[in-house]
Amino acid sequence: MKSLLYTVAVLAVAAGMAVAQPAAEPMAMPMSGAMHEGMMAGMPKAPELSAEQQTQMDAQRISYLREVGPIKTDIAVKEIELAALWRADELDARKITAKVTEISSLKARLEQAEAGNRIAMHNLLTPEQRKTMRPGTGCGMMRGGMMGGGMKGGGMGGGMMGGCPMMGGMSQ
Repeated sequence: MKSLLYTVAVLAVAAGMAVAQPAAEPMAMPMSGAMHEGMMAGMPKAPELSAEQQTQMDAQRISYLREVGPIKTDIAVKEIELAALWRADELDARKITAKVTEISSLKARLEQAEAGNRIAMHNLLTPEQRKTMRPGTGCGMMRGGMMGGGMKGGGMGGGMMGGCPMMGGMSQ
């Protein structure tokens, strides 16, 4: 029993340390025109949006951010609380596992909100515009692609396709 508790404690500490790492900042990398064009050669172009589509996407982004802001705050608070539980002289396995469960539940809500947002954005595009999008990513290399970001890295936008209209990087 002690070895099992010890193993669980070690794994939880390792998981807590991984979660507690700050999000990486996207790197700024100036590129000359030729270099940028070469890197972007095989990438699909973001679709052109009508003024109405841009307005609808802006409204959807605002709605999404208002929904996920409190969830992200709750996750951060729960992670601080979990860290405090791990620092206690006597570890309380029930409290620790309950806090981990709370955090997991919040992260699931965040993923569901992300999926709902992506579906809503997708539905605002015409069939022709959807054809220009890269399957499974919403836009180019948005989700954790080369220069990071994506949802898990700290927000909408960034990545190689910062000009993706679905993520607010391009205006008409």
